[in-house]
Amino acid sequence: MVPRAWTLAWGIMSDQTFADELPASVAARYNLPLLRDSAPAPTPTRERAQARRAVEETIEALRALLDSSGPLP
Repeated sequence: MVPRAWTLAWGIMSDQTFADELPASVAARYNLPLLRDSAPAPTPTRERAQARRAVEETIEALRALLDSSGPLP
């Protein structure tokens, strides 16, 4: 669920920790009682490999952009 992902990302960026239990109204609306899943969703090996390659290519492209722009201020 995207709102949970953004909440967790915001917590990391703003150095905050959020309780795992969602407010009752949110939990009822999305049928999800917790902010974090108790176990990762099963991902087929092929999809996992494709995702890993995409992430590695993105990291490589970002590194190339950073290297070409010179030192950071």
